[in-house]
Amino acid sequence: MPHGSDRWPRTLPAPGGGTAQRVAGATDADGEYELPGGARGRATGRLFVRFADVTAKEGARRAIDAAGLRVVDEPPYAPTGFWLGPGFRGAAAAAAAADAIATLPGVVALEAEIVRPRAKK
Repeated sequence: MPHGSDRWPRTLPAPGGGTAQRVAGATDADGEYELPGGARGRATGRLFVRFADVTAKEGARRAIDAAGLRVVDEPPYAPTGFWLGPGFRGAAAAAAAADAIATLPGVVALEAEIVRPRAKK
């Protein structure tokens, strides 16, 4: 990663609530986390953030840019939400920005995208 930190944070807001913990012994390159309930997955560096209203959502754009993130999707099913992705700093730095995003005015929900391996049939 040419710019920014390549270190994943110790914890991330888990999909569906709770906290995902960085797996002990995981390398800085892999972003492996343990989800509540024990399943493991890899963080993508994307975050989903939902605001109390559209005004708060629109007011957060500059702070999102300042945190090194970019808006990658504004899903129609969540008019007060954004999917945020890594900017020029990379996926680990984007995930590390979760704490800063959580403190923005009007944030009511935040979770990291953590993908799990496909189940073998």
